Amino acid sequence: MAIGDDTWADTILYVLKKKVVFDHPHTGAREEVVGGQRVLGIPLEVVRANMRRKIDDDLSRDADDFGQIEKKRRILHNRPVFSGTRIPVDAVRAYIDHGASNEEIIREYPRLTDQDIDAVRKGSVEVA
Repeated sequence: MAIGDDTWADTILYVLKKKVVFDHPHTGAREEVVGGQRVLGIPLEVVRANMRRKIDDDLSRDADDFGQIEKKRRILHNRPVFSGTRIPVDAVRAYIDHGASNEEIIREYPRLTDQDIDAVRKGSVEVA
């Protein structure tokens, strides 16, 4: 099916790897001009939303993890970290030793809770 001059005048052309691509007016599919090969369009907003959701999932912690310390192989060379994070306990201990408040520490490490920091302050952290 031929595409007339009027249709071409309203068509937006794209370049993909030195090939011209357009939205076919009859099918709505994005196609490469010469070969007619279809081109997949992925809206970046969808990619961004999926990445944001995955990051949020990865950063979420179970309430059971609050105030808990763990050591795991291959995480910070087996140094104690807050459960569900990669935040080293000794980093928070250094902040506490320099007089930082819970709010100041949480500003630096937003994934931590008062329970986490209070456990370090009380010295009641046990490594699971």
